[in-house]
Amino acid sequence: MTAAILRAGARTFLSVRKHRNYRLFFTGQVISNIGTWMQRVAQAWLILSLTHSAVAVGILALCRRSRRCSSPRRSP
Repeated sequence: MTAAILRAGARTFLSVRKHRNYRLFFTGQVISNIGTWMQRVAQAWLILSLTHSAVAVGILALCRRSRRCSSPRRSP
């Protein structure tokens, strides 16, 4: 059973990679995620270098998380 699932998964991934639009989308997502990670590290580093306080970095992380959790959801 497991071998069949692995063969099916590999076959699906190989067939998807053949499409140009998927490759462009995947590459764009990788670049976007790297940029997001770099921005988050740079913000934390800036806060730490300006304040020399781990608490301030923690507040930054809390603000990032609370903004995402408290945003209102749009209903269609």
